[in-house]
Amino acid sequence: MNILFAAPENAWGGFLGLVRKKLPSHHFTATGEFAIQSLAGVDVLIPTMCPITGETLLDADRLKLIQQCGSGLEGVDIAAATKKGIGMPWNGRFQAAPSPVPAWMSSGKSRRIPMTRFSI
Repeated sequence: MNILFAAPENAWGGFLGLVRKKLPSHHFTATGEFAIQSLAGVDVLIPTMCPITGETLLDADRLKLIQQCGSGLEGVDIAAATKKGIGMPWNGRFQAAPSPVPAWMSSGKSRRIPMTRFSI
């Protein structure tokens, strides 16, 4: 599975490195910036702070999931992604709302609560 991380390699406190260790059979690519040049061949997108417009999604030939590493998909054109059949945490194909546990872990990580780093 090809997973695109739309950020520099070490952004979000090393989040990408942690996920790579947990999922060694998947291929991860960091864009190196908060921008996306192409979504061709990408299965999962972690947009971070990068806006995802209908135009961004034009060459998304394999994209099945847009999953934020924190919370919120306010930068994602939900209608365009849904029209292309791309799943997101709350569009009806997955869960109705983000689970409180990942939300707690994300907010704890961003606030540097020490014990949350062991939960990820």
